[in-house]
Amino acid sequence: MLCAASAHEAKGPTLTAREQCAANGLLLDAMNLGAGTMDSATRSGLVTVRSNAYASGRDVSCRRANTLDEVCEVQESLASAEAKVHGQTAQQVFAAGENARAACERPNVAIPSVPAASSWWCSTTDDGTLGHCLASKNGCDEVRQSLVQNGRRSSPCAAQAQAHCFRLENADIAEWCLPTKELCAQLHATDDHAVSDCYER
Repeated sequence: MLCAASAHEAKGPTLTAREQCAANGLLLDAMNLGAGTMDSATRSGLVTVRSNAYASGRDVSCRRANTLDEVCEVQESLASAEAKVHGQTAQQVFAAGENARAACERPNVAIPSVPAASSWWCSTTDDGTLGHCLASKNGCDEVRQSLVQNGRRSSPCAAQAQAHCFRLENADIAEWCLPTKELCAQLHATDDHAVSDCYER
């Protein structure tokens, strides 16, 4: 996912590039640095954020977290971003991030929820046996296209406020998110890599 900063002014806290990606439930992948004292803005699912000289993000590239450590990094960055949005002190922002990572790394602890404003893009196969939800429409469309190419007709990706997910271990992805609670429970029961119950995000 590529989050390109726009040229117009916007009010809001200054978030790091990591926090900008985390606001959409994603992990920072890469950032093209701008020269000089660029001051621009980009709108995320959480807030309108500013990118100035210290973040220097002209183009911020985000991707989905693929390991448990990366999932926890996203949770840490999201918590610190939310603390900034609510006007907390630097010490409180740091503590919020540390607490979120600690909670994420402890086994059998519920994963903090992504705000409803950060929509998911979801699709389900026509036979109702498979599905997926991703934080970006492009990501959702890519997975859907892959299923279609393998003969699995699927519904168009549609936005929804929440998804139902479970964590995986020793798998290609760290977390599988689905459109409904029922489908999550169904697939969770048959996946040997599942290491958590279904939870709402």
